[in-house]
Amino acid sequence: MEEWKTVECNSRYEISNRGRLRSNFGRVKLLQGTLGDGYRKTRMRCGDRIKNVRFHKLMLNAFVGDCPESFESHHIDGDRSNNILENLEYVPKLKHESIKWFGKARVLPKNQGEGNGRSKLTVCDVLVMRGLENLSLSRLAKIFTVSPSHVSSILHRKKWAHVPASVSI
Repeated sequence: MEEWKTVECNSRYEISNRGRLRSNFGRVKLLQGTLGDGYRKTRMRCGDRIKNVRFHKLMLNAFVGDCPESFESHHIDGDRSNNILENLEYVPKLKHESIKWFGKARVLPKNQGEGNGRSKLTVCDVLVMRGLENLSLSRLAKIFTVSPSHVSSILHRKKWAHVPASVSI
């Protein structure tokens, strides 16, 4: 059975345990939201600011409570648009990072990282490169067949910034 709870930051909205959002401005209206990076989100007033809010975060906050410090929200099945309550949980940030990279839950935009057809590196290469940062830029460039300036950009997280600095399993 679908259950509705008021959104904490704006009492004119309600979120359901089935991942649906509705507004009560005079008449009830279901909001579809947009899919940005696979997440269902919308803009709403929260306090004195208008913010982009993701449905799954609103729902976890309403049904489970505030996110504990150093935890993140997680879609168990890896489908960012599947916002039913049974598919959502809070997990420690480090565990979430390892799930995203080594579990089934990581989905990158098509042109980012390995999804870019011109990429010479893989996520694994970048993680290894960052682990070998004590070597010179020119040595790393020879090992991975890229330019020293590209290695520097990766080590300083100007490129491949979506890859975590380190992953612990």
